[in-house]
Amino acid sequence: MGTVTTIQQVGSVFLESLRTIQSLTNNKYQNFLLMISGGVDSTVLVDLFYTASLVNHSFITLIHVNHNLQSSSVEFENYCTAIARKYNYKIILCKGTVSKGSSLENQARRLRYSLCSNYLDSSTMLVTAHHLDDHCETIVQNLIRGTGIKGLVGLSLFKYSPFPIARPLLSLEKSTIKAYALQRSLSWIDDPMNSALISKRVALREEIMPRFEIIYPQYRKSLLRLSTICSETIRHEELNAHQDIKNATVLLFGKYPVVSLSLLFNMPTERKNNALRFYIRQFCGNYPTTKQFNSVSQFIATSKDSYAELLVASQKLIKWKEYILFENQRFSNTTRLDITPELCSALIKCQFPQTTYLPENLILVPRKGGEKITDSSLKRKSVRNKFQQLTIPPWERQECLFCYFNGNALIMIVHENFTMYDQQWLLLNNLMLPFKPITLVKYLNISTHGKTVK
Repeated sequence: MGTVTTIQQVGSVFLESLRTIQSLTNNKYQNFLLMISGGVDSTVLVDLFYTASLVNHSFITLIHVNHNLQSSSVEFENYCTAIARKYNYKIILCKGTVSKGSSLENQARRLRYSLCSNYLDSSTMLVTAHHLDDHCETIVQNLIRGTGIKGLVGLSLFKYSPFPIARPLLSLEKSTIKAYALQRSLSWIDDPMNSALISKRVALREEIMPRFEIIYPQYRKSLLRLSTICSETIRHEELNAHQDIKNATVLLFGKYPVVSLSLLFNMPTERKNNALRFYIRQFCGNYPTTKQFNSVSQFIATSKDSYAELLVASQKLIKWKEYILFENQRFSNTTRLDITPELCSALIKCQFPQTTYLPENLILVPRKGGEKITDSSLKRKSVRNKFQQLTIPPWERQECLFCYFNGNALIMIVHENFTMYDQQWLLLNNLMLPFKPITLVKYLNISTHGKTVK
Protein backbone atom coordinates (compact mmCIF):
# COMPACT_ATOMS: atom_id res chain seq x y z
CA MET A 1 0.00 0.00 0.00
CA GLY A 2 3.02 2.28 0.37
CA THR A 3 3.11 2.80 -3.39
CA VAL A 4 -0.41 4.23 -3.42
CA THR A 5 0.33 7.95 -3.46
CA THR A 6 -2.03 9.40 -6.04
CA ILE A 7 -5.29 11.11 -5.19
CA GLN A 8 -7.23 8.80 -7.50
CA GLN A 9 -5.80 5.62 -5.98
CA VAL A 10 -6.38 6.70 -2.38
CA GLY A 11 -9.91 7.78 -3.27
CA SER A 12 -10.53 4.40 -4.89
CA VAL A 13 -9.32 2.50 -1.79
CA PHE A 14 -11.50 4.69 0.43
CA LEU A 15 -14.61 4.14 -1.71
CA GLU A 16 -14.03 0.38 -1.72
CA SER A 17 -13.83 0.39 2.09
CA LEU A 18 -16.98 2.49 2.26
CA ARG A 19 -18.84 0.08 -0.01
CA THR A 20 -17.69 -2.85 2.13
CA ILE A 21 -18.93 -1.11 5.29
CA GLN A 22 -22.29 -0.38 3.69
CA SER A 23 -22.54 -4.00 2.56
CA LEU A 24 -21.70 -5.30 6.04
CA THR A 25 -24.41 -3.11 7.55
CA ASN A 26 -26.98 -3.58 4.77
CA ASN A 27 -26.98 0.21 4.35
CA LYS A 28 -28.59 0.53 7.77
CA TYR A 29 -26.60 3.64 8.66
CA GLN A 30 -27.25 6.65 6.46
CA ASN A 31 -25.73 9.28 8.76
CA PHE A 32 -22.01 9.63 9.49
CA LEU A 33 -20.51 11.22 12.59
CA LEU A 34 -16.83 11.89 11.80
CA MET A 35 -14.54 12.13 14.81
CA ILE A 36 -11.83 14.70 14.04
CA SER A 37 -8.83 16.05 15.94
CA GLY A 38 -7.31 18.45 13.40
CA GLY A 39 -4.44 16.08 12.67
CA VAL A 40 -3.55 14.81 9.22
CA ASP A 41 -5.50 11.54 9.49
CA SER A 42 -8.87 13.04 10.38
CA THR A 43 -8.33 15.97 7.98
CA VAL A 44 -7.88 13.50 5.12
CA LEU A 45 -10.92 11.54 6.37
CA VAL A 46 -13.11 14.65 6.04
CA ASP A 47 -11.70 15.45 2.60
CA LEU A 48 -12.32 11.93 1.32
CA PHE A 49 -15.91 11.99 2.52
CA TYR A 50 -16.36 15.35 0.83
CA THR A 51 -15.14 13.99 -2.50
CA ALA A 52 -16.96 10.62 -2.19
CA SER A 53 -19.81 10.15 -4.63
CA LEU A 54 -21.50 7.54 -2.41
CA VAL A 55 -22.35 9.92 0.43
CA ASN A 56 -24.99 12.61 0.75
CA HIS A 57 -23.18 15.55 2.35
CA SER A 58 -26.24 16.54 4.34
CA PHE A 59 -25.86 13.28 6.30
CA ILE A 60 -22.35 14.12 7.53
CA THR A 61 -21.57 15.77 10.87
CA LEU A 62 -18.14 16.37 12.43
CA ILE A 63 -17.42 16.02 16.12
CA HIS A 64 -14.37 17.22 18.06
CA VAL A 65 -13.55 16.52 21.69
CA ASN A 66 -11.46 19.02 23.64
CA HIS A 67 -9.75 17.11 26.46
CA ASN A 68 -8.30 20.28 28.03
CA LEU A 69 -4.93 18.57 28.32
CA GLN A 70 -2.79 21.37 26.89
CA SER A 71 -2.77 25.10 26.28
CA SER A 72 -3.19 24.57 22.52
CA SER A 73 -6.50 22.71 22.98
CA VAL A 74 -8.43 25.82 21.96
CA GLU A 75 -6.32 26.11 18.82
CA PHE A 76 -7.29 22.57 17.81
CA GLU A 77 -10.93 23.31 18.50
CA ASN A 78 -10.81 26.46 16.37
CA TYR A 79 -9.04 24.59 13.56
CA CYS A 80 -11.70 21.87 13.52
CA THR A 81 -14.37 24.54 13.37
CA ALA A 82 -12.56 26.01 10.36
CA ILE A 83 -12.50 22.57 8.68
CA ALA A 84 -16.27 22.28 9.14
CA ARG A 85 -16.73 25.73 7.66
CA LYS A 86 -14.48 24.90 4.70
CA TYR A 87 -16.52 21.83 3.74
CA ASN A 88 -19.85 23.26 4.86
CA TYR A 89 -20.39 20.51 7.44
CA LYS A 90 -22.09 20.78 10.81
CA ILE A 91 -19.77 20.29 13.79
CA ILE A 92 -20.33 19.28 17.39
CA LEU A 93 -17.80 20.61 19.90
CA CYS A 94 -17.46 18.66 23.15
CA LYS A 95 -15.38 19.39 26.21
CA GLY A 96 -14.22 16.91 28.79
CA THR A 97 -11.61 16.47 31.47
CA VAL A 98 -9.36 13.55 32.30
CA SER A 99 -7.45 13.18 35.53
CA LYS A 100 -3.75 13.55 34.96
CA GLY A 101 -1.75 10.49 35.86
CA SER A 102 -1.18 7.05 34.47
CA SER A 103 -3.02 5.81 31.37
CA LEU A 104 -3.70 9.35 30.23
CA GLU A 105 -4.07 8.22 26.61
CA ASN A 106 -6.55 5.49 27.58
CA GLN A 107 -8.57 7.92 29.66
CA ALA A 108 -8.73 10.39 26.78
CA ARG A 109 -9.84 7.66 24.36
CA ARG A 110 -12.61 6.47 26.69
CA LEU A 111 -13.75 10.06 27.17
CA ARG A 112 -13.92 10.65 23.40
CA TYR A 113 -16.00 7.57 22.74
CA SER A 114 -18.26 8.26 25.70
CA LEU A 115 -19.02 11.79 24.52
CA CYS A 116 -19.44 10.76 20.89
CA SER A 117 -21.87 7.97 21.78
CA ASN A 118 -24.33 10.60 23.03
CA TYR A 119 -24.87 11.72 19.44
CA LEU A 120 -25.46 8.30 17.88
CA ASP A 121 -28.83 6.83 17.01
CA SER A 122 -30.14 3.84 15.08
CA SER A 123 -29.25 5.43 11.72
CA THR A 124 -25.88 6.99 12.63
CA MET A 125 -22.44 5.40 12.77
CA LEU A 126 -19.28 6.88 14.25
CA VAL A 127 -16.38 7.14 11.79
CA THR A 128 -12.76 7.32 12.94
CA ALA A 129 -9.50 7.90 11.04
CA HIS A 130 -7.67 4.77 12.21
CA HIS A 131 -5.24 3.53 9.57
CA LEU A 132 -3.08 0.50 8.83
CA ASP A 133 -0.26 1.62 11.14
CA ASP A 134 -2.74 1.87 14.04
CA HIS A 135 -3.99 -1.60 13.13
CA CYS A 136 -0.45 -3.05 13.25
CA GLU A 137 0.37 -1.28 16.51
CA THR A 138 -2.73 -2.80 18.09
CA ILE A 139 -1.78 -6.32 16.99
CA VAL A 140 1.80 -5.99 18.28
CA GLN A 141 0.64 -4.47 21.56
CA ASN A 142 -1.90 -7.26 22.10
CA LEU A 143 0.73 -9.86 21.24
CA ILE A 144 3.11 -8.45 23.87
CA ARG A 145 0.29 -8.50 26.42
CA GLY A 146 -0.20 -12.22 25.81
CA THR A 147 -3.58 -11.85 24.17
CA GLY A 148 -5.67 -14.66 22.77
CA ILE A 149 -6.41 -15.12 19.09
CA LYS A 150 -9.07 -12.40 19.19
CA GLY A 151 -6.47 -9.80 20.12
CA LEU A 152 -4.43 -10.73 17.05
CA VAL A 153 -7.29 -9.62 14.80
CA GLY A 154 -6.44 -6.04 15.74
CA LEU A 155 -8.84 -3.35 14.58
CA SER A 156 -11.83 -4.09 12.38
CA LEU A 157 -13.18 -2.17 9.43
CA PHE A 158 -16.55 -2.03 11.17
CA LYS A 159 -17.90 -3.15 14.53
CA TYR A 160 -21.30 -2.92 16.20
CA SER A 161 -20.32 -3.00 19.85
CA PRO A 162 -20.53 -1.00 22.02
CA PHE A 163 -21.90 1.17 19.20
CA PRO A 164 -21.41 1.23 15.41
CA ILE A 165 -17.87 2.35 14.50
CA ALA A 166 -16.44 2.44 10.96
CA ARG A 167 -12.77 2.80 10.01
CA PRO A 168 -12.65 3.36 6.23
CA LEU A 169 -8.92 4.30 6.25
CA LEU A 170 -7.85 1.02 7.84
CA SER A 171 -6.14 -0.33 4.70
CA LEU A 172 -4.09 2.85 4.14
CA GLU A 173 -0.65 3.42 5.61
CA LYS A 174 0.12 6.59 7.52
CA SER A 175 2.66 7.62 4.87
CA THR A 176 0.03 7.19 2.15
CA ILE A 177 -2.45 9.36 4.03
CA LYS A 178 0.16 12.07 4.46
CA ALA A 179 1.10 11.89 0.78
CA TYR A 180 -2.56 12.33 -0.14
CA ALA A 181 -2.82 15.38 2.12
CA LEU A 182 0.22 16.97 0.51
CA GLN A 183 -1.05 16.34 -3.01
CA ARG A 184 -4.42 17.82 -2.09
CA SER A 185 -2.65 20.82 -0.45
CA LEU A 186 -4.44 20.15 2.83
CA SER A 187 -3.28 21.73 6.06
CA TRP A 188 -3.41 20.18 9.51
CA ILE A 189 -2.04 20.52 13.03
CA ASP A 190 0.45 18.09 14.54
CA ASP A 191 -0.54 17.34 18.10
CA PRO A 192 2.59 17.61 20.31
CA MET A 193 0.87 15.38 22.87
CA ASN A 194 1.25 12.40 20.53
CA SER A 195 5.00 12.47 21.15
CA ALA A 196 5.01 14.03 24.62
CA LEU A 197 2.77 11.43 26.26
CA ILE A 198 4.65 8.85 28.27
CA SER A 199 2.90 5.57 27.58
CA LYS A 200 3.67 2.12 26.25
CA ARG A 201 1.57 2.76 23.17
CA VAL A 202 3.45 5.97 22.31
CA ALA A 203 6.80 4.23 22.90
CA LEU A 204 5.66 1.44 20.58
CA ARG A 205 4.64 3.94 17.92
CA GLU A 206 7.62 6.30 18.13
CA GLU A 207 10.49 3.94 18.93
CA ILE A 208 9.78 0.27 18.33
CA MET A 209 7.73 0.25 15.13
CA PRO A 210 10.20 2.41 13.13
CA ARG A 211 13.03 0.03 14.07
CA PHE A 212 10.77 -2.89 13.30
CA GLU A 213 10.27 -1.53 9.79
CA ILE A 214 14.02 -1.36 9.20
CA ILE A 215 14.38 -5.07 9.97
CA TYR A 216 11.08 -6.20 8.43
CA PRO A 217 10.06 -3.71 5.72
CA GLN A 218 7.00 -5.81 4.83
CA TYR A 219 5.77 -6.21 8.40
CA ARG A 220 2.46 -4.46 7.68
CA LYS A 221 1.58 -6.95 4.97
CA SER A 222 2.55 -9.86 7.25
CA LEU A 223 0.51 -8.58 10.18
CA LEU A 224 -2.44 -7.92 7.90
CA ARG A 225 -2.27 -11.53 6.71
CA LEU A 226 -2.06 -12.73 10.33
CA SER A 227 -5.10 -10.62 11.20
CA THR A 228 -7.09 -12.12 8.31
CA ILE A 229 -6.16 -15.70 9.29
CA CYS A 230 -7.13 -15.07 12.93
CA SER A 231 -10.39 -13.45 11.88
CA GLU A 232 -11.33 -16.44 9.72
CA THR A 233 -10.40 -18.83 12.53
CA ILE A 234 -12.60 -16.90 14.96
CA ARG A 235 -15.55 -16.99 12.57
CA HIS A 236 -15.15 -20.77 12.33
CA GLU A 237 -14.97 -21.06 16.13
CA GLU A 238 -18.03 -18.86 16.54
CA LEU A 239 -20.06 -21.02 14.17
CA ASN A 240 -19.12 -24.08 16.24
CA ALA A 241 -19.83 -22.23 19.50
CA HIS A 242 -23.20 -21.04 18.24
CA GLN A 243 -24.19 -24.62 17.42
CA ASP A 244 -22.87 -25.92 20.76
CA ILE A 245 -24.85 -23.31 22.71
CA LYS A 246 -27.92 -24.13 20.63
CA ASN A 247 -27.50 -27.83 21.47
CA ALA A 248 -27.10 -27.03 25.18
CA THR A 249 -30.13 -24.74 25.31
CA VAL A 250 -33.49 -25.96 26.59
CA LEU A 251 -36.79 -24.10 26.88
CA LEU A 252 -37.62 -23.84 30.57
CA PHE A 253 -41.37 -23.69 31.36
CA GLY A 254 -41.99 -23.34 27.66
CA LYS A 255 -40.59 -19.81 27.48
CA TYR A 256 -37.12 -19.33 29.00
CA PRO A 257 -34.22 -20.36 26.73
CA VAL A 258 -31.66 -21.44 29.32
CA VAL A 259 -28.35 -23.25 29.03
CA SER A 260 -28.27 -26.67 30.65
CA LEU A 261 -25.02 -27.04 32.57
CA SER A 262 -25.18 -30.83 32.35
CA LEU A 263 -25.27 -30.59 28.54
CA LEU A 264 -22.55 -27.93 28.56
CA PHE A 265 -20.26 -29.93 30.83
CA ASN A 266 -20.63 -33.03 28.67
CA MET A 267 -18.62 -31.26 25.96
CA PRO A 268 -14.82 -31.51 25.78
CA THR A 269 -13.19 -28.77 27.83
CA GLU A 270 -12.01 -26.74 24.85
CA ARG A 271 -15.46 -26.75 23.21
CA LYS A 272 -17.18 -26.00 26.50
CA ASN A 273 -14.94 -22.98 27.14
CA ASN A 274 -15.36 -21.74 23.57
CA ALA A 275 -19.15 -22.06 23.80
CA LEU A 276 -19.24 -20.32 27.18
CA ARG A 277 -17.18 -17.38 25.92
CA PHE A 278 -19.50 -17.04 22.93
CA TYR A 279 -22.55 -17.18 25.21
CA ILE A 280 -21.17 -14.39 27.40
CA ARG A 281 -20.43 -12.29 24.34
CA GLN A 282 -24.01 -12.71 23.10
CA PHE A 283 -25.42 -10.92 26.13
CA CYS A 284 -22.52 -8.73 27.30
CA GLY A 285 -21.51 -7.35 23.91
CA ASN A 286 -17.85 -8.37 24.11
CA TYR A 287 -15.87 -11.49 24.77
CA PRO A 288 -14.99 -11.81 28.47
CA THR A 289 -11.56 -10.97 29.80
CA THR A 290 -9.56 -13.79 31.33
CA LYS A 291 -10.57 -12.59 34.79
CA GLN A 292 -14.25 -12.43 33.88
CA PHE A 293 -14.20 -15.85 32.23
CA ASN A 294 -12.48 -17.47 35.21
CA SER A 295 -15.04 -15.87 37.51
CA VAL A 296 -17.94 -17.23 35.45
CA SER A 297 -16.36 -20.70 35.20
CA GLN A 298 -15.90 -20.87 38.96
CA PHE A 299 -19.43 -19.56 39.55
CA ILE A 300 -21.19 -22.18 37.45
CA ALA A 301 -18.96 -25.02 38.64
CA THR A 302 -18.92 -24.43 42.39
CA SER A 303 -22.07 -22.51 43.34
CA LYS A 304 -24.06 -24.81 45.64
CA ASP A 305 -27.09 -22.52 46.02
CA SER A 306 -30.26 -23.43 44.16
CA TYR A 307 -30.35 -19.79 43.05
CA ALA A 308 -27.37 -17.49 42.63
CA GLU A 309 -26.42 -14.38 40.68
CA LEU A 310 -23.14 -13.04 39.29
CA LEU A 311 -22.49 -9.66 37.68
CA VAL A 312 -20.60 -10.00 34.40
CA ALA A 313 -19.70 -6.76 32.59
CA SER A 314 -22.78 -5.04 34.10
CA GLN A 315 -25.06 -7.94 33.07
CA LYS A 316 -26.59 -10.26 35.66
CA LEU A 317 -25.92 -13.97 35.11
CA ILE A 318 -28.47 -16.17 36.89
CA LYS A 319 -27.84 -19.76 37.97
CA TRP A 320 -30.82 -21.80 39.06
CA LYS A 321 -30.47 -25.48 39.78
CA GLU A 322 -28.56 -26.77 36.75
CA TYR A 323 -29.45 -23.90 34.41
CA ILE A 324 -27.93 -20.52 33.60
CA LEU A 325 -29.34 -17.50 31.79
CA PHE A 326 -28.67 -13.79 31.59
CA GLU A 327 -31.25 -11.47 33.06
CA ASN A 328 -31.67 -9.60 29.76
CA GLN A 329 -32.82 -12.90 28.18
CA ARG A 330 -35.97 -13.01 30.25
CA PHE A 331 -37.97 -10.30 28.56
CA SER A 332 -36.68 -10.55 25.00
CA ASN A 333 -40.13 -11.70 23.82
CA THR A 334 -42.11 -10.09 26.59
CA THR A 335 -44.62 -7.28 26.77
CA ARG A 336 -44.85 -5.45 30.04
CA LEU A 337 -48.35 -5.04 31.44
CA ASP A 338 -49.65 -2.29 33.71
CA ILE A 339 -51.18 -4.24 36.60
CA THR A 340 -53.84 -2.20 38.43
CA PRO A 341 -56.49 -2.98 41.07
CA GLU A 342 -59.10 -2.41 38.34
CA LEU A 343 -57.53 -5.13 36.19
CA CYS A 344 -57.37 -7.54 39.13
CA SER A 345 -61.02 -6.87 39.98
CA ALA A 346 -62.07 -7.47 36.36
CA LEU A 347 -60.17 -10.78 36.22
CA ILE A 348 -61.75 -11.99 39.47
CA LYS A 349 -65.22 -11.05 38.23
CA CYS A 350 -64.63 -13.02 35.03
CA GLN A 351 -64.02 -16.10 37.18
CA PHE A 352 -66.67 -15.33 39.79
CA PRO A 353 -69.48 -13.24 38.27
CA GLN A 354 -71.25 -12.89 41.64
CA THR A 355 -68.21 -11.47 43.43
CA THR A 356 -68.39 -8.14 45.21
CA TYR A 357 -64.68 -7.36 44.82
CA LEU A 358 -64.22 -3.74 43.86
CA PRO A 359 -61.00 -1.90 42.91
CA GLU A 360 -61.18 0.25 46.03
CA ASN A 361 -61.08 -2.91 48.15
CA LEU A 362 -58.00 -4.26 46.39
CA ILE A 363 -54.42 -3.16 46.93
CA LEU A 364 -51.23 -4.29 45.21
CA VAL A 365 -47.89 -4.57 46.98
CA PRO A 366 -44.52 -6.10 45.95
CA ARG A 367 -43.32 -9.27 47.56
CA LYS A 368 -41.64 -8.80 50.93
CA GLY A 369 -41.12 -12.43 51.91
CA GLY A 370 -42.84 -14.64 54.46
CA GLU A 371 -46.33 -14.26 52.95
CA LYS A 372 -48.92 -16.97 53.63
CA ILE A 373 -51.79 -18.17 51.47
CA THR A 374 -54.77 -20.42 52.09
CA ASP A 375 -55.03 -23.44 49.83
CA SER A 376 -58.13 -25.38 48.83
CA SER A 377 -58.05 -27.39 52.07
CA LEU A 378 -58.12 -24.14 54.05
CA LYS A 379 -54.57 -24.71 55.29
CA ARG A 380 -52.19 -21.80 55.56
CA LYS A 381 -49.08 -22.37 53.52
CA SER A 382 -45.98 -20.38 52.69
CA VAL A 383 -46.07 -18.54 49.36
CA ARG A 384 -42.52 -19.73 48.82
CA ASN A 385 -43.67 -23.36 49.08
CA LYS A 386 -46.42 -22.69 46.58
CA PHE A 387 -43.92 -21.10 44.22
CA GLN A 388 -41.75 -24.19 44.50
CA GLN A 389 -44.74 -26.50 44.04
CA LEU A 390 -45.67 -24.70 40.83
CA THR A 391 -41.97 -24.61 39.79
CA ILE A 392 -42.03 -20.85 39.32
CA PRO A 393 -38.37 -19.76 38.98
CA PRO A 394 -36.93 -17.31 41.53
CA TRP A 395 -36.50 -14.49 39.02
CA GLU A 396 -40.27 -14.57 38.29
CA ARG A 397 -41.13 -14.55 41.98
CA GLN A 398 -39.44 -11.19 42.41
CA GLU A 399 -41.59 -9.72 39.62
CA CYS A 400 -44.89 -10.66 41.27
CA LEU A 401 -47.37 -8.30 42.88
CA PHE A 402 -49.55 -9.43 45.77
CA CYS A 403 -53.24 -8.55 45.62
CA TYR A 404 -54.93 -8.09 49.01
CA PHE A 405 -58.63 -7.69 49.76
CA ASN A 406 -59.55 -5.15 52.43
CA GLY A 407 -55.87 -4.88 53.29
CA ASN A 408 -55.48 -8.25 55.01
CA ALA A 409 -56.60 -11.19 52.85
CA LEU A 410 -54.17 -12.31 50.16
CA ILE A 411 -56.42 -13.45 47.34
CA MET A 412 -54.28 -13.39 44.23
CA ILE A 413 -50.72 -13.06 42.98
CA VAL A 414 -50.28 -11.37 39.62
CA HIS A 415 -47.32 -11.06 37.31
CA GLU A 416 -46.59 -7.92 35.29
CA ASN A 417 -44.99 -9.77 32.38
CA PHE A 418 -46.51 -12.16 29.90
CA THR A 419 -44.71 -13.98 27.11
CA MET A 420 -46.07 -14.01 23.57
CA TYR A 421 -45.64 -17.74 23.04
CA ASP A 422 -46.67 -18.92 26.52
CA GLN A 423 -50.18 -20.41 26.56
CA GLN A 424 -49.95 -22.06 29.97
CA TRP A 425 -51.92 -20.94 33.02
CA LEU A 426 -50.65 -21.75 36.51
CA LEU A 427 -53.94 -22.00 38.40
CA LEU A 428 -54.88 -23.35 41.81
CA ASN A 429 -57.87 -25.75 42.03
CA ASN A 430 -57.90 -26.04 38.23
CA LEU A 431 -59.77 -22.77 37.90
CA MET A 432 -60.08 -21.56 34.34
CA LEU A 433 -61.20 -18.21 32.99
CA PRO A 434 -64.06 -18.17 30.48
CA PHE A 435 -61.62 -16.66 27.98
CA LYS A 436 -58.12 -17.89 27.25
CA PRO A 437 -55.79 -14.95 26.66
CA ILE A 438 -52.03 -15.20 26.48
CA THR A 439 -50.52 -15.67 29.93
CA LEU A 440 -51.56 -12.70 32.00
CA VAL A 441 -52.04 -13.72 35.61
CA LYS A 442 -50.77 -16.56 37.75
CA TYR A 443 -53.43 -17.49 40.31
CA LEU A 444 -52.12 -19.00 43.49
CA ASN A 445 -55.16 -18.51 45.72
CA ILE A 446 -58.71 -17.47 44.87
CA SER A 447 -61.57 -17.94 47.29
CA THR A 448 -64.67 -19.84 46.18
CA HIS A 449 -68.09 -18.30 45.59
CA GLY A 450 -66.76 -14.79 45.85
CA LYS A 451 -66.01 -15.08 49.58
CA THR A 452 -62.56 -14.53 50.95
CA VAL A 453 -61.16 -17.46 52.89
CA LYS A 454 -59.02 -16.26 55.80
